[in-house]
Amino acid sequence: MTWGDRVRNNNPDNEDITEVMARKSHMLEGVWNPIQQAHLVRTLMADWDITESETWTTDVVNMRQEAMAKAQVSCDESIRAWTQRENDILVAYLEGKLDLPHPLNFIKEIMVGEHRAMLEDMHENVFNVSLTAVIPATVRMPRNAAHAVIFRELFMANTDRNTGQKM
Repeated sequence: MTWGDRVRNNNPDNEDITEVMARKSHMLEGVWNPIQQAHLVRTLMADWDITESETWTTDVVNMRQEAMAKAQVSCDESIRAWTQRENDILVAYLEGKLDLPHPLNFIKEIMVGEHRAMLEDMHENVFNVSLTAVIPATVRMPRNAAHAVIFRELFMANTDRNTGQKM
C-alpha cells in the first residue's frame, strides 16, 4: 500500500519514525552534505503533534484586538494625540510581544506618513520572514496564491525524486 493509498483510505500510520527509518528515506539521497543530512533526519524524526505551550494572556489578546481594530486614516495635519494604552501596545509590538500580520492599525490616526512608512518598513524587514525557493518554470502559481498552495508546492519539491534536489 502506497502513502497515497493510505491517505485516500484515511488509514494513518501512527508509528514513530526512528533514526534508522529516517536514514532510509529517499529524501536523503543526492547531493546533501552530512550536516544537511543530519538536519533532514532531525526534521523527519521531529514530533509534529506537540502543540505550543505558550498561551496568550488576556492582556495580550486585548492588545491584539485593539491593534487590529479598524482605524480612520488621518492626514499629517489631522493626527491625534496618543493614549497611554496605545503607547503600551506600540511598545509591546516593538518588543516583539504581539504577533501581528501587519503594523498596528491605529498608527494611521496617531503618526505622520513618514513615521507610518518607517514602522511598516520595520515590520517588513524584522517581523516578516521571506522564503526564497527555486520553483521550476512548469509550476503554475497565481499571483496571490493561498498559503496551502505554496506549502503543497514546497512539499512536492522536497519529496519528488525528480525535482527534490532543486530546493
